[in-house]
Amino acid sequence: MDIARITASPALDTPEALRDAVLRLADQQAIRDLAAIYSLAVDGHDLDTIIACFAEDGSFERAANVNRGHETLRIFYQKMMDRYATTLHTVHSH
Repeated sequence: MDIARITASPALDTPEALRDAVLRLADQQAIRDLAAIYSLAVDGHDLDTIIACFAEDGSFERAANVNRGHETLRIFYQKMMDRYATTLHTVHSH
């Protein structure tokens, strides 16, 4: 792995390069935010927000069972919420 290349700051010598760098940072932050939103939604039993965290064809795998698509995910999470009254997810660094 070339750690120097991976961690190097991009040259921001054009407006396009600056725009691309800002968009990349915004995308990275959105992914971090999604992890936090998901965790809070699961712990808060906020089913609509949980489902909104997934793409329409998104999937979640647990115990070798894959649940795919919003409708199937909604059923899966509702069963989990009925099973676990309290959960506490903690988001760590990506």
